[in-house]
Amino acid sequence: MKKLFFFFLLFFFLFFKKNTYAIAPVGYLDGADGQKIWGWTKDNDYSGPIRIHIYIDGVLVHHELADTYRADVGSHGYRWDHSPLGAGDHQVIVYAIGVDQNGQPNNENPGLRGSPKTISANCSLLTGSPNEWCRHNPNYWVNRQKDTKLLFNQHITVGINNSYGGIISQLYNHDHSKNIINEHGGAAIQLSLWGYDSTAPSWGWFAKQMSVCDPTPYQTEQECLSKYSECWSKPNGANVCDCQNIISCVNWGAAAPWNPIQAQAQGCLWDHSSNDVNYSYQPSSNSWEIRLDNPYNFTQTDSFQNMSFDQKVTLGDAYARIDYTIQYSGPYTTDSHSQEIPAIFTSTDINYYFYYYQEGLPYSDPKNSVTKIGPVEPIGRALAFPNYTGTKPHFANPTEKWWGVCDQTEQHCLTIATSSPEIDRASISTKDAPESGSYLTALGSFHFYPNMHKEITVYLFPYKHDDLVNGKTIRERIFDLTAPPPTSTPPQPTDTIIPTSTPFCASCSESNPSKSEGNSNCDAHLNLTDFSIWLEIYQKILKGSPLTSQELSSVDFNCQENQTTYSVNLTDFSIWLENYQKILN
Repeated sequence: MKKLFFFFLLFFFLFFKKNTYAIAPVGYLDGADGQKIWGWTKDNDYSGPIRIHIYIDGVLVHHELADTYRADVGSHGYRWDHSPLGAGDHQVIVYAIGVDQNGQPNNENPGLRGSPKTISANCSLLTGSPNEWCRHNPNYWVNRQKDTKLLFNQHITVGINNSYGGIISQLYNHDHSKNIINEHGGAAIQLSLWGYDSTAPSWGWFAKQMSVCDPTPYQTEQECLSKYSECWSKPNGANVCDCQNIISCVNWGAAAPWNPIQAQAQGCLWDHSSNDVNYSYQPSSNSWEIRLDNPYNFTQTDSFQNMSFDQKVTLGDAYARIDYTIQYSGPYTTDSHSQEIPAIFTSTDINYYFYYYQEGLPYSDPKNSVTKIGPVEPIGRALAFPNYTGTKPHFANPTEKWWGVCDQTEQHCLTIATSSPEIDRASISTKDAPESGSYLTALGSFHFYPNMHKEITVYLFPYKHDDLVNGKTIRERIFDLTAPPPTSTPPQPTDTIIPTSTPFCASCSESNPSKSEGNSNCDAHLNLTDFSIWLEIYQKILKGSPLTSQELSSVDFNCQENQTTYSVNLTDFSIWLENYQKILN
């Protein structure tokens, strides 16, 4: 009996020693205001520093190691200098992440004394356009935390706002102190597409004046200017507002193009449920998908029906990969227009230096020197990448498809990269005023058409191109992610296409404009759609892409019955242009 009692005491002692003496972390949330959150914490089970998790309005927004030295507690302090929270009262709770004697988490994570604290924020700490956005749309900031899905690791944090069409509204580097993105519904990072109805039967002069919506297509500019201070010549197609059921927004005027964007809500509004995403899903811990159906136009009060934007954000170690899928199943065909895929606006003062690479041997050595422009020289400039086939001259012609910007300290930066063929240009410009940041939009030209399907990928790095992160520079990562695969015999562009055994010259119905006039699709109109078809096929030729005889014959406008090959070149463009100008005149 004594032996049994002895073993019972021994077991109780060992169990008690192993499990009962674990001590919960202690500490304090000393303060929280519109600029910083600070305090201290320690776990007496472990001599080293422990981590904290900071929740704002019930959402985990930041975590860090509490290892800042303080005279009163040693190396157990924390301080987070956060970006402005905007309008509203915001509740802050800080949790200590408890550990065992080996520094491993033990699931004892108490809220620190002093929690919760309330930050009564306002718009005053915001500058530039975000300040204006805050004053006119305070609910965005009041609901910002619950509306935003944050993805983060130790090197990057990205925020996707599900109540504003899934725009990427927040982007931070490792210190998580400054939002690199211009947090504004009309800015941020979002798809912004443009197009006029290409089947418009005629053009006219329309009013383009603040708060004026007049659908009348005046015959001459003078007639229009006799009533309004500003007018423009535009196609009189389906995109023109009737100014009763559909009204133009702000100063766009009735004849503005369609411009579906992610953040816009119905009726030219922002704070409305109509711009909530239709679907959201988390495929993995480091990714977030959304879909937005029938996005609203920035230029007028209605939505662009039968279009959908799918967006998947996936975090890498120091970057965010954004995969866009754009689909359209509606009845309209638009002209080919420069598209913002996506529009990218940086926050205040990230507009001091701009970077790109335009030398030979692209993607060969990440240490090669790059072009650096600044301070603050570009006002409205664009870059043209090697796959650009247009004729418009550009400021520079980079040979690698990436571009970047930094603030004056070069500590807060954004670098963008892509390998998508749809992107052939990029903007490097300061937008309106220095305090508005920079406009770094990825650009590419295409038109909308029934059953359109586009896939585009961009990479966002909240760092300078030569920053060393986790043992590798950002430019090295760009090479890994976007460099084209090596080829032993690169295709050579040619105007003359592979011979066919039975060439034939396509013809159109006698009641329609002829093929020899430039009527690519043989419909009843010779218009910009025919040019878009020719351009798409001609670009494929330059890239060496395979084409069918039917595609080639549709745009070989000077085809001869006795020829043995199809020939598609700039002569065909000249034929279309000459006949199209006759129609306009």
